[in-house]
Amino acid sequence: MPSPARMRRVRITGTEEGATASASEQSTTHRVPLEQLPWAFTPQRTNYAQRPRLRQGGAGGVVDGTLYLFGGFEDNGHRSNNVVVYEMEAHSWSDLECFGISSFSSQLCTERLGNGPSPRYGHACCIREREIWCFGGQGPEEGLNRKNILGDLSILNLRSGEWRRAVASCAGTKGRVNFLPLPRRGHSLVSHGSALFLYAGAGPDRMYGKDTYFGDLQRLDLKSMCWDEPVMTGAIPEPRAQHAAAVVFDSMVVFGGQSSKESSVVLATSNIDSNKSKAPDTGFASTDVYVLNLRTFAWHIAVLEGTPPDARYGHTFEAHPSNAMVLFLFGGVSANGGYHDGRVHILDFELSRWSTVPLDPIPPRTRHVMCAWKTEVSDLESTSLTEDQD
Repeated sequence: MPSPARMRRVRITGTEEGATASASEQSTTHRVPLEQLPWAFTPQRTNYAQRPRLRQGGAGGVVDGTLYLFGGFEDNGHRSNNVVVYEMEAHSWSDLECFGISSFSSQLCTERLGNGPSPRYGHACCIREREIWCFGGQGPEEGLNRKNILGDLSILNLRSGEWRRAVASCAGTKGRVNFLPLPRRGHSLVSHGSALFLYAGAGPDRMYGKDTYFGDLQRLDLKSMCWDEPVMTGAIPEPRAQHAAAVVFDSMVVFGGQSSKESSVVLATSNIDSNKSKAPDTGFASTDVYVLNLRTFAWHIAVLEGTPPDARYGHTFEAHPSNAMVLFLFGGVSANGGYHDGRVHILDFELSRWSTVPLDPIPPRTRHVMCAWKTEVSDLESTSLTEDQD
């Protein structure tokens, strides 16, 4: 019998006077911290006509009230390459019928290559308009102890259900030679302006093919479809994988991850070589919150009050549906007790503090998918957080 995925919701049941104003209407100094609002679980739906299998390492997002999830490592031991759909209003699951996969350069499609990207998990996706952009991941092993680490970039048109494979260039400018990003898994992919930013992850290094952690930042210009590697400065994080990353205005915020044991203590210095190989020996990155300015590419460590979550990897970040300066963090494997933390953590840049949602812990999980829609933050194989402001 398949193990079906589940959704659950948490609701703010009431507010203090004045606390129901939208984020844009509230003063930074007077806004009520989210953990001071009353929260409660709401009934969980159990009768679905269809539900997908449980999975880890999938990726996706919400478009117009629909959650799209691609790939993942299913509980039957197989990697998936199907796209499952969850309708937020109707609370219903279905499979998205996809077809083809075409190579394209600029806007010109050329050849039909198959029925979609190969099965995988540990990939990264981001949403642009009504398209899902997906990079990398790990496919089925190719023989004994041979990891199949992927480095392809595919795009799913959610209107037509057509997959395209991007043909990206690495042509250098001003005499500089660029390289295509190395194949990897456990990385992050975010969208900002007219570019995608691929950060960190783990995979074979360029020289010896040895499995390492990466600390690089790769930028894809969506107008020219050309990759380049910006030069980073400031408090550059150590190489890592299975971290969480999210965009807050013009910055990318990074927390946690799996890292080399020898580099698990981070120094705030600009002398860290982000391209140095770090063997993946299952250490933990620090609990510092790193912030990268996506215009200047300077890193700094955020100064925050409150107690941060334990060091961890395999967790998720998601922005508050109506306040981009607030991020929710949930799940992962932590350095303090392993797979155990069922609390929902709040990273509030508006108030410069960490806090937690005041509810009993929910079943912990890792390598899940969490996404925001309207007043709700939903988590596949996890929970949904609902904030009522009526």
